[in-house]
This record gives sequence, structure tokens and C-alpha cells, in this order.
Amino acid sequence: RVFPSVATITMSSSPPIPVQVILSEPATSTQTISVCLYLHDTALACASAALSATAQCTIPTGESSTTVSLQPDMTVKQVGKGWDDMVDPSMYVSLNVAESTVVYEGSPVFGVRPGQKETVVLKVKEKTK
Repeated sequence: RVFPSVATITMSSSPPIPVQVILSEPATSTQTISVCLYLHDTALACASAALSATAQCTIPTGESSTTVSLQPDMTVKQVGKGWDDMVDPSMYVSLNVAESTVVYEGSPVFGVRPGQKETVVLKVKEKTK
């Protein structure tokens, strides 16, 4: 019996990652969100991950979600190793809190694979006094 081959993800090809950004409550004002995609080798747990893609979006007043598309740059390297050279390659979706008007309701999304749809749940930052 012949099994079909599984396409591998290489540095030259990677499908985009659609990320649904959801607010835990509808926006009472327009919210700005900066989403980041990082590549990392889970075998190098303490090493800094490599920024692979970013996307900015807004959620208008009265709305509670939007979708952004992250196109991974598979040529970035973590500690000198690219995706194809990593022992246990993985990705995660994170929020750039400094450039966003929202924070996590939950947490970053780990174990992301190219082409896989992800969801990030956020809430509006509390105003400081």
C-alpha cells in the first residue's frame, strides 16, 4: 500500500496563518491591536524566539472581532537555525501589548502551524489613574 507524501514546510513556502482576534466584550471605542508571530525551537526553551510576522488591525466601536492574516517569514533564524534546521520547530501568536490598546484575556497561542486558523481572546486595557 502506498501512502501519499506529506508536504513539508520549508523556508521557501508557508501558507498564511489566519488569526481571529476576539474581544471578551464589544468595543466601546475603536481598539488597536498588534499581533506577532514567532518561530522557535521548543528544544531551545530558554532561547529568544524569532519574530516571523506582524499584523496590525482595529476593532471598531460596537464590534467584538476581526481576522488578520500572518504570512510567516520562514527565513528568520533563532540562534542561527532556520525552520528546516530546528530540532522541534514551532510557532506562537503573541500580542505586542505596547502597541495595542488591549491585553490578553487568556494567553498567547502556542503550537501554531502554518495554514492553521487560530483565535486570540483579548480585553480592553484598564485605564490607569
